[in-house]
Amino acid sequence: MNVRFWGTRGSIPVPGRQTLEFGGNTPCVCLTTRQGDLVILDCGSGLRELGRWLLSRQVPVRGAIFVSHVHWDHIQGFPFFGPAFVPGNSFRLFGPGDSEQRLEVVLAGQMEFEYFPITLKDMRASVHFEELDPGAHQIGQVLVHTLPLNHTRPCLGYRFEAAGRTVVYLSDVEPWEPPPADNLYRFDHPGDQALVEFARDADLLIQDGQYTMEEYRCARGFGHSPVDFAVQVACRAHAARLAIFHHDPTHSDEFLRGMVHQARALARSLGSAVEVSGAAEGFEVDL
Repeated sequence: MNVRFWGTRGSIPVPGRQTLEFGGNTPCVCLTTRQGDLVILDCGSGLRELGRWLLSRQVPVRGAIFVSHVHWDHIQGFPFFGPAFVPGNSFRLFGPGDSEQRLEVVLAGQMEFEYFPITLKDMRASVHFEELDPGAHQIGQVLVHTLPLNHTRPCLGYRFEAAGRTVVYLSDVEPWEPPPADNLYRFDHPGDQALVEFARDADLLIQDGQYTMEEYRCARGFGHSPVDFAVQVACRAHAARLAIFHHDPTHSDEFLRGMVHQARALARSLGSAVEVSGAAEGFEVDL
């Protein structure tokens, strides 16, 4: 399985000289299996460049798109996804079931005339929307497990298993426990325990690590994790790799390098061999 990051930033795109290394586009990750399955995770602004790359191959594009939730930074790239405008291409879009915000209605809403010149109906590819319940789902050759996450709106985490490899995607998730004084989480809450089990033995864990612990104490309730929590989930789950994700828009490349350095030190102090990196646009992992 190949994993490539096309957007790693949270909240809002932040182009500029200070974000060249880790990137400024909002969330979008692409998985491809050896059998040819195409899986796209979230439709942030990084989806536009992914679409351009897919079109450059000049072959029909068929795939599954999994949206974690419908906050703007996770759907704003969809109107610019070139392959969706090409007849003969086909996509299945999956997202959390939410009676107040159905996936198709929300994506169509951001493309209404007041906001965008082209409507959802102008997309010439076959686009089918499906809302997922928690549990296991077989999509092509990929087994997909879902888990509700602690966020401000209904949000799903995804576990993808194919050909003996596992990628876990936990974007936009907050600890259930309050931040501990020593920064070491106890994982007493069932919701935090569920995260660990969901990520158990993952070859790659992609997890929200938007804040430092100091920042998180001022941002609790916003629906995001401190990087220390992401590291501790990875260590307890015995994940082989951790990619820290959903970088805060105020964090420069230099700041993020410091966060990654501290995250690696924390993993070592906990006796873990997990390989820690900061998710960066263009970064690829072959599993």
